[in-house]
Amino acid sequence: MAALRSVFSLARPCLIRSVGVRRMAEKADEKKDSILLTFGSPGEAFYNGVEVSSVDAVTMAGHVGLTPNHVPTLGSLVPSILSVFDKDGRESKYFVSSGGLTVNFDSSVQILAEEAVPLDQLDAQAIKTGAEAARAQLNSARSDREQAEAQINVSAWDALAVAVGKQ
Repeated sequence: MAALRSVFSLARPCLIRSVGVRRMAEKADEKKDSILLTFGSPGEAFYNGVEVSSVDAVTMAGHVGLTPNHVPTLGSLVPSILSVFDKDGRESKYFVSSGGLTVNFDSSVQILAEEAVPLDQLDAQAIKTGAEAARAQLNSARSDREQAEAQINVSAWDALAVAVGKQ
């Protein structure tokens, strides 16, 4: 394992120079005043190359505020609210179950969600019923696998309940 790490540490400077990666302390070649956003799920495309002013998302690493000229990054989305601010400052909110986020050096952002729905289309009563059923499933789970699956289910329903509470 140590040999593998040393190979990567030797190769890393060569790779960075060859692909021209920009780091936090480095300036972008040209200043952008908007993000070019592509956001969708398998069932629907919400934005397809649309200019927006910023995007707020929650990844496994925490909350991320994406603005023009953001450092390139990758992120794994967690069940949460994703907010998109258009160029006029209007906010559109979506619930995303999971997915991936990519920020490129040219201020383009791609967000691919496993499932996504506009927040105003969520049914609070259906979410309450689903959360109760998920908790019952967790309480009756016997094996470690059943408990783990039920806990994931409860976490997703809890995130939906929080999203509905923030409408």
